[in-house]
Amino acid sequence: MTPDELVTLTEQVNDRLVQLVTDTLVPSLPAVPGERVPKIFDRLVVDSDHTIWANMLRSDRHIETQNGVDVKQIHSVMIYPKGMRDYPDNTVRSLPWQLDFGIDNFYQDYPGKTNDNPGYRQNKEVTLVAATLLSTVPFGVVGVKRVIGWREVRVLSRMGDAMVRQSMAIITVRLQPAQIP
Repeated sequence: MTPDELVTLTEQVNDRLVQLVTDTLVPSLPAVPGERVPKIFDRLVVDSDHTIWANMLRSDRHIETQNGVDVKQIHSVMIYPKGMRDYPDNTVRSLPWQLDFGIDNFYQDYPGKTNDNPGYRQNKEVTLVAATLLSTVPFGVVGVKRVIGWREVRVLSRMGDAMVRQSMAIITVRLQPAQIP
């Protein structure tokens, strides 16, 4: 595998992750009132102005009525390459790689009920995505073994004028060993 082929493979894995997350969280049906569907980004998108960034993260398919006004909620998922590393293997004349990808989930926080609140719904989304990615075998990209790791941390932060629950996950994707010429 040449360095250019490794770059191409990384992009293919990123595209497949976007597809898997989209298939898990975004129904293919047209938007219906009351649904809570995130906006999916296939790259890390950040703006130094928190209000502009918060507006970019607002979903067209998650609208809540607040004080009699319909407001698009901050509800999105970003998937992006996070790094790469080799892993020890006993293969001869090959180079084994693992790729790390970030999956960040932003969910606007607002008052709810015990079993119907942003924390509960975000946990459900994150768990669905983790279960889907870790159980997808074969992965669907030639040269990829499978997703082998999921590490996540959650925080409560503010974006613009909105409180946001943020889940930041790093997943590890193991590749087939690349032959050294």
